[in-house]
Amino acid sequence: MIFEDLVKFPLYIISHPFKGYDDFKLQKKGKMYVALILLALTSLITILRFTSIGFIMNPNNPKDLNSIKLISFVLFPVLLFSIANWNVTTLFDGKGKLKDIFMMVCYSLFPYIIVSFFVIIASNYLTYEELLILNVIDYIGILGIVYLMFFGMICIHEYSPTKVFITTGLTIVAIGVILFIVLLIFTLIRQFYTFVYALLKEISKRY
Repeated sequence: MIFEDLVKFPLYIISHPFKGYDDFKLQKKGKMYVALILLALTSLITILRFTSIGFIMNPNNPKDLNSIKLISFVLFPVLLFSIANWNVTTLFDGKGKLKDIFMMVCYSLFPYIIVSFFVIIASNYLTYEELLILNVIDYIGILGIVYLMFFGMICIHEYSPTKVFITTGLTIVAIGVILFIVLLIFTLIRQFYTFVYALLKEISKRY
């Protein structure tokens, strides 16, 4: 059952995106636990790409590893896109719920996970002459995310391709707005903290 949910069904979505995503949403074949596992595997892959990918593709120093930072590079974009897309598509009669969007984004990471495992292993055995082939394969994993998210948004929101492009553009704008608001809030909190700290310090000096 786990193998079918975690491997067979994501593979089915890749080969039959329309039918797969219909089953994902209408037949409830999309599972939250699978989405979370795929998200966790992507975080693991990001760490392994930093530490274990072959030296011909790896400019990083393993000693500089910051696992929390690398994991945040996975979690924040997924959460940010899900929230922003939900806000935008709500205004454009999108049928997808926040949960559906989040799960769809996580399922879209599946090809990247598979390709990255192959690239990490192969990069330790290939030569510089074969590096181009490996880079092409690596890009296929990234394109796989875009491919699945594109069809996912068509099916989840019941949109036309044109509407997907429009709402995706607006989602990117919404992400920028959210980041600006978050940055503004943190800046205000920091300034308030600095003000209170300076005030208390001044009071302590006088009394």
